[in-house]
Order: sequence, then structure tokens, then C-alpha cells
Amino acid sequence: KRQKSALGCRFVHGEHTLNACVLVSVRVEAFAARRRCHITCQSIRTHSSKGWPRHKSFGLVVSRVRQLPMTLDRAKSLNTSEAIAARRQALDLVHMQPLVAFVARLRASAPAGVPDFDPMDGGVNAECLFLLEAPGSKAIGSGFVSRNNPDETARNFFEVNVEAGLHRSRTVMWNAIPWYIGDEHRIRPATGRDLGAARQHLAELLALLPRLRIVVLVGRKAQRHGHAVAMLAPAVTVLTCPHPSPLSLNGRPERRAEVLACLAQVVSKLGLPLTANHET
Repeated sequence: KRQKSALGCRFVHGEHTLNACVLVSVRVEAFAARRRCHITCQSIRTHSSKGWPRHKSFGLVVSRVRQLPMTLDRAKSLNTSEAIAARRQALDLVHMQPLVAFVARLRASAPAGVPDFDPMDGGVNAECLFLLEAPGSKAIGSGFVSRNNPDETARNFFEVNVEAGLHRSRTVMWNAIPWYIGDEHRIRPATGRDLGAARQHLAELLALLPRLRIVVLVGRKAQRHGHAVAMLAPAVTVLTCPHPSPLSLNGRPERRAEVLACLAQVVSKLGLPLTANHET
């Protein structure tokens, strides 16, 4: 039951125990994650007319709602300081907080810059993890591992997900090597030593994704993590697909078809409708 109040919407549930309060709180948080908004809730403690010591009814006042600017969800949209600033403001959303803390721990020991997860993705609610190779210069520039970065690889990835009908809120993007491995001019190819140094952080990441059902290893370097993923998360389905870089996809329709076939498997396993041009 929803009632308007001076603070916004009031979610009221008028029966029984604190457990019910927790249930409604979880549902409010799930709604916030789906709608990409931040909700600050305040518990209201009330007692029955009989004066029972435990709560017999309760309410949640939604005191603040901030929604992510979904108009920014297009290819190469992280190309202005305003767009980047808006995305950064969303890092304190509920679905992002454990991942933000994870990145902060990585930065304390990483040999180079580590960009954040994209809050427009599913965060800790994600059921599918896309694991690419390493962040490029545009990811370092924007500060996000994002399909909205202003480069051709990100654009290709954005477009194939739209074509496959895979909604980004069910997924999260990351890199097998979380830190930048290039210089001021360009990224260099990943080595076995790079992958070995990064592998120790994979277990911590997988533990932060309780709903994870699928890991897609994107590109040959990321696919070298396949055995580690299978050992750390044996219940998770591991898929592979080509890297979405221009060198890999552009002018090679068979490679694009492989990526789309992999994404179709993800859509099928997650129980999503197989429709083209699904909004992401």
C-alpha cells in the first residue's frame, strides 16, 4: 500500500513482525536496483494499541529518490565531463556499494589505474559476468568499465547486446586484468604474468555476485581464466566468445555471428525473451 507523504512515497505494511519489515525493505531495494534509482528509507516504529513490546506494524518512508539518467545509455555516451560526472554520482547506489569497495581495495595494491564498474549495469544483482581482457585508455579516461565508453570496442559491445536483446541490468562487465597495462600512448598485449597477477582477485569478485549464473569469457586472454572460474564457481555456466574489438569484428561477419550466438545462449539461460532491439 502506498501513501503520499511530505517526503515522497510511504510504503506501509500493517501486519505482524519485524521479519515482514525486512521483506518489504528487500523489495524496495530490488525495485530501486531495477529502476536504477537510489532510495533512502527510514524505519517507523509503531506499537499496537495493546502495547506489545514488538512491532505490530511498521512503515518505510522513502525520503530520497535519485534516478540514473537513462538518456545517457547510448553508444559512446561517456564522452563528456557531464556524462562522466552523472555516472560517478550513481556509484553510491545500493547495487554498487560492494563493488565500489572491491575496486578501492584493488587500487590500494594495483600497479596501475583501475576503473570502476558501471552503475548502469546490474552490479551485485548481475546474473551474467562479462570478463574481458584489460581496460583500455578510454576506460581509464572515463573511469568506468563500460559499454558506453567512447571507443569502437565499447560501441561494438553495446550494439551486439542491443541486437541480442540482453538487458544490461542482468549483467556486469569487468576485466581479467583489472588495471591498465599500457603506457601514455597505447595499451599493450596482456601477458601470462599479467593474468597470473590478476587471478588472485577473481575469487573475491565472484563472491560478491550471489546471483551469478553465467560467466562469459570475452577474447582469448580472458579465456585463460576459464579453469579458475570453473574451480571457483562450479555451479556457474562458463561461455566463450570473440573479443568485440574492431580488429576482431569489423569486416568479419562470422565473428559477429559467434558473439551473437553466445549472447543468445545467455538470453536463453536467463529466461529472457528473444527479441531484437531490446532496450539496454
